[in-house]
Amino acid sequence: MDSNQDWSECLIFLGHSGHREHIAEPLYNEIVKRMRYPAPGTIFFESSLTSEIPSDAIDACRIAVLLISPKFLRSERPMRELQLLVERSQDTSMLTMYPIFYDINAIDEHLESESAVLEKWGPIWSKFGEDVDIETWAQYLVEMRKASWDVLNPNNVGETKLYVAATKIVMKLPRDLQPELVHTHTHTHTHTHIHTHVCI
Repeated sequence: MDSNQDWSECLIFLGHSGHREHIAEPLYNEIVKRMRYPAPGTIFFESSLTSEIPSDAIDACRIAVLLISPKFLRSERPMRELQLLVERSQDTSMLTMYPIFYDINAIDEHLESESAVLEKWGPIWSKFGEDVDIETWAQYLVEMRKASWDVLNPNNVGETKLYVAATKIVMKLPRDLQPELVHTHTHTHTHTHIHTHVCI
């Protein structure tokens, strides 16, 4: 990815841990296909994460897709991105959060409450710096779990499931910003409410 890319027109932010490229990159490719001809700078995605948080993409994006996995929760940059995105979504109706939980069976029991989150990941997060408010991170993570749009099973992520997820993501853009979608024979439902938990 070009480090000089202008992200002021970013529409979709795809965040992940850097350890799940075999899931994140195919999802990114499906989003690109659904958007047909996305303009440069409209979809933020890095296959290999750098240490720098892309603040311009975070400030501009309209959909924040977070692929939350066990590795995500142990990684500093993705968790800092989650905090920045959640806080921006609280300040504006211009941003929709779209959390996708990956390999949920490995972590679901630790996401039921803020205390469970802190017991599991608090000691790890505390090592990221004195500026990290682990209680806030726990709160945001529980909120993301309750609002999760999709759950992806590592043993059952096929082209159709990624197509469905990508289509729902693109259709969440404001209508005036939705590009001309690629239409195929696959049918999806696009009227899902924010607190609906969908397993695909």
